[in-house]
Amino acid sequence: MPGPNEKWQVRTPWPDELVRLARHFKIDPRVDLKRCSWLWVIEVTAPERIVGLAVLHESTATTNQEAHLTWDVRSAWQEHTASETLLDTALKQAGLSTAQRVMTTLPADGILSKLAMQRGFTEHSRQEVWRIPVAAALAHLNDRGSEVLAHIPVDVSPIHRTPLDQIRKICSETKLLLPRQVRPSAPGVSGGFDPQLSFSAGDPANPDAILLGREQSGTAYLEILARNPETPNMHFTGMIALLRAFFQATAALGLDEATCAVRSGSNFGLVPLARRAGGQRQESAALFQLDLAPRNDGAADVK
Repeated sequence: MPGPNEKWQVRTPWPDELVRLARHFKIDPRVDLKRCSWLWVIEVTAPERIVGLAVLHESTATTNQEAHLTWDVRSAWQEHTASETLLDTALKQAGLSTAQRVMTTLPADGILSKLAMQRGFTEHSRQEVWRIPVAAALAHLNDRGSEVLAHIPVDVSPIHRTPLDQIRKICSETKLLLPRQVRPSAPGVSGGFDPQLSFSAGDPANPDAILLGREQSGTAYLEILARNPETPNMHFTGMIALLRAFFQATAALGLDEATCAVRSGSNFGLVPLARRAGGQRQESAALFQLDLAPRNDGAADVK
């Protein structure tokens, strides 16, 4: 741990530092640092110089207003006062915003998650992140999945055939994404799902299940694999069909790896597939929520 006399400061980053920050810190790939509302870093003396990053992005939706916080600190500095100062700086700004709550994803049961809970955050949900070799996963799905799907066929459609309001409804009811977060990706705009890597199972007008994916920096990301709450008895083959379609599309794009978010209680066969395909678990993460107390001027303040 750094000595108590180590010089440090929390400041906003210089524009020419953004590329390095994106490369060396854990930042949600949907976050565009050039478009975020507020950014801060911990600067120390050489050799590392920048050892922490906080990014606060406020939603502009009229309901369920949220501020999304990315907070990542080098392990040697996580128990340092600088780490807490960085978090408190971001939360102070969140309290001045119009957001009603702050959401952040952190390593489960780690030092940062403990510090967040000391500030009033509560755990909302957990997930594991796996990196899966595409060729091995596709080989397994073609070998075992083809036999299963031959007995119980499942219609899989490109996501563009499914009404957007149905996709939003499923994501909202399963609490995976807010409706405003469900949109096709667009050039120059962060976030959104890629229609080339997204599919629905069953009737496109009211699908039994959906899979939303995207591609970034040469890697495919499987973000949402969800069953329609209105069809809870859907056969498990629907998930197999969706996974096979996703890995087939990933292979067609020439991508070698897929990163998959597996949420607690809803892995739908992803973890066994990852293990059989020689995948590696990257981390266990938890989503935390902090409710902000309303202020007299209509904004919110940290409780």
